[in-house]
Amino acid sequence: MLVPASIVGLLCFLYGCFTIFSDRLTNDICNESLNITMCPLCDRTCDYWKLSDTCTYARFTYLFDNPATIVFAVFMSFWATLFLELWKRYSASVAHRWGLTDFCLQGEPPRPKYLARLATNKKSKYRTNVVTGAKEPYVPFWSVRLPAVMLSFSVVFLLVLVVVAAVFGVVLYRMSVLASVSLVEDQQWSANYAMFIIPATAAMINLVFII
Repeated sequence: MLVPASIVGLLCFLYGCFTIFSDRLTNDICNESLNITMCPLCDRTCDYWKLSDTCTYARFTYLFDNPATIVFAVFMSFWATLFLELWKRYSASVAHRWGLTDFCLQGEPPRPKYLARLATNKKSKYRTNVVTGAKEPYVPFWSVRLPAVMLSFSVVFLLVLVVVAAVFGVVLYRMSVLASVSLVEDQQWSANYAMFIIPATAAMINLVFII
């Protein structure tokens, strides 16, 4: 199902590869004869720098952000809707094949293994079924369900805090490294470091936290 989207994305990337040296914007950035001087990146220790110093970064960015990206975005907007509709159709066909078109979760009886496990559990209680009149075991809310719900919410809240801390940590990392790089006397090296290594290392940190 995702093969057409990957093919279109690959074609957009190949378009960027073939037209990288004919793009007017990147050619203006890489044209040293224009002698475009940019403002310092920081207040005190940074010096003025040339726009042509970002030529490599501009070329690399163009591979993924070119006019064909607009076509890819429009395609993905339609493909996402089509994918959902095709998935609904596939789910309906599977439900019909398995005989689950009239499946109702509330009307399904409990599994025998589940009832047997409740019968052997000391915390389970019994109540009378209003339909059949038989006594059935059930899970009490305050002694079993509530602790499980509290544990689940606590784990989710902890993971949310970890994500927020990771985001702030990456932001602080980028700020601290940029401040440290600005103290280096070699402006060419510091510019390359700030443009390539810092985003790459920040992306790796994000990847580690995601995994």
